[in-house]
This record gives sequence, structure tokens and C-alpha cells, in this order.
Amino acid sequence: MWQWLSSMFAPSYSIAFDDAEFRSLRKAKITGSMKWSDVRAIHAWARDGIPTEVVFLRFADRKSKLVVNDLYDGFKEFMAEVDARFGLDPSWYMAATLNLDTEILLYDEGRAVDLDEFAA
Repeated sequence: MWQWLSSMFAPSYSIAFDDAEFRSLRKAKITGSMKWSDVRAIHAWARDGIPTEVVFLRFADRKSKLVVNDLYDGFKEFMAEVDARFGLDPSWYMAATLNLDTEILLYDEGRAVDLDEFAA
């Protein structure tokens, strides 16, 4: 019984990335992928969760979208890679948590977006 119950709360989603692309996985099976070079827009938002907020990132290319959140295994490392690749101000994470349910455009067609509007 304990194994079954603990498996319900074990992380089953993760993020993997390399120099060419990033992938969303569920129980080690790829559920979505996108090439870094194809990303045209990045949005962030947070939803009230228990016991803490859940922060989401949505990546869009010309044909598709891929959403991940900070409950995914590997999110912290992925977040650092995204910030570095796209020149994002790392304060976006705090801006998202302080502005629940407000979608924040972080990156648009080749440029990082100024977050002054969401400054604490």
C-alpha cells in the first residue's frame, strides 16, 4: 500500500535538453520537444498551488507550443539554460510568483522582454 501511495506523489514528469533541443518527458517517454533555434516566444505564469505556487513556461515556435512547470524533474537546471540561451533576466521567476495568473511575455522573436512592468 505504501509503495502505491508514494508513487502517486513521485515526480513522473521531467525535462531533458542538449545543445540542439529540449524535451518534455513523462515516465521517461517523450511527450514533446522543440529545437532551441525554433523558439519564437516564451511566456511565464504562476498558479496558486498547495502548498506553494506552480510556475509554468510556455515555448512557442511557428507550429507548436510546449509547456513545462517547476514541478518537473530538472526544471532548475533547465531554467538556468533558458535564461542563458535567451538572455532572460532571472527575476522573471519571482515576477511570475508575485503576479499569480498573469501571463508574462519573456521572449519575443529574438529578444528578451523588459520586465519593469512586473518589478516588485
